[in-house]
Amino acid sequence: MRVPRKYLLPAQSAYHLIWKCINGEFMLRPRYVKEKYLDSRFKFLGRARGKVQVHSFCLMDNHGHETGSLDAGPEHLSNWTRSSHSSFCRWLNIRRKRRGPVLQDRPTTRATEDQEALKRMMFYGDWNPVAAGLCRHPSNYRWSSHRFYAFGEVNRWTKNLTHPQWYLDLGSTPEERQEGYRQECDRYWREKLLPEFGGLDSRVAVGSEAFVSHRERFLRGAMARIRDGRIPRKTLDRWVLEHLGRHGRRGRGGRAPPEDSAVFPGAPDAEKGRA
Repeated sequence: MRVPRKYLLPAQSAYHLIWKCINGEFMLRPRYVKEKYLDSRFKFLGRARGKVQVHSFCLMDNHGHETGSLDAGPEHLSNWTRSSHSSFCRWLNIRRKRRGPVLQDRPTTRATEDQEALKRMMFYGDWNPVAAGLCRHPSNYRWSSHRFYAFGEVNRWTKNLTHPQWYLDLGSTPEERQEGYRQECDRYWREKLLPEFGGLDSRVAVGSEAFVSHRERFLRGAMARIRDGRIPRKTLDRWVLEHLGRHGRRGRGGRAPPEDSAVFPGAPDAEKGRA
C-alpha cells in the first residue's frame, strides 16, 4: 500500500521530486526528447493554479530531479505532474511507435526539512551529471538549472523558476547571489555535504537524522492505522494532517518536531504500529 501523497507532502512543504524511466531505460538520451520533456513539463505548469513554485531541475538520460515549494496542498503538484507526464508519454510512444508505460510508477516526492535541506537537494541535482560521468562540472551540463543560478542565464524553461529564500540570502545583488551560489555549490561537492548518490530511494524525507527518522516513524504508524482499520479514515486523515501541519513545514520556516510527537490520539504510539 502506497503512502498517500498528502501524508508525504503536507501543505506548504518544500519538496524534492524524482521520476524514473521504465526499467531504467535511457529513453531521454536524445537531445530532442529532453527538450520535449521540459517543454511539456512547463507547458502544463498552469495546472498547478499558481500553488507550486518550481526551484530547480536536472534531467538525466533515464530520470529527472526537481525541487519546489507548495503554497497549498500537494494535489496541485499531482494535477500538474499528471498532465505534463501524460502528454510527454503519449508523444514519446507515438514518436517511437511503441506501446506501454514510459515512466516507472508514480514519481517519488520527499519533503525537505528546511532551507538547508532544500539547498543540498538543489546541489544534489546539479552534481548528478558529474556523478554519472556525463560532464566534469555542473556548469557544462545543459539540462539543469545550474547556469540559471550560477550565471543568471535564462531560457524558455528556467524563466519559470522561483528563487528559494536561501538563494536570495546569498547577497543583495544578482551578481553577489550568483557568485555565492557557485562557491557554495562547489564547496558542498568538495566537502562531501551532499546526500549519497543513489542513496535516497528508501527515505521519505530529506534533512537531519532526527527529522527523517521522526517522519518515517510517524508514517509507519499512520499506514499501520490504515491497514488495521480501527480508526475511521477521515479521522485518521485529520490527525495526520494536523500533526504534519504543526511539525512538517520546516522547509517553509516551521519548527522541528519533539521526539515523542509521533503519537495518534486514541491509538497506540506509532512505534508500536510498525509494519
